[in-house]
Amino acid sequence: MYRIQPNTLNGRAVYKKDRSEAYLLYTTLRDWMFSGRPDAGGQRCEGWAWGAPDMRRELFTIKKGQLHVVI
Repeated sequence: MYRIQPNTLNGRAVYKKDRSEAYLLYTTLRDWMFSGRPDAGGQRCEGWAWGAPDMRRELFTIKKGQLHVVI
């Protein structure tokens, strides 16, 4: 699990990893997700997903079914 920190670096959010393990999962949305849980938190969808919409590579956060572009 990554948690957002109150400070920023070069104008961007800083995240801290809580645990030493992470799982790389292939989701039903056909993207890859990093998560601290082997099931990505089930319906909570906890983790970081990577996809290539419109042929561009972007990093997303997914929390409670909402997709947020990070980069």
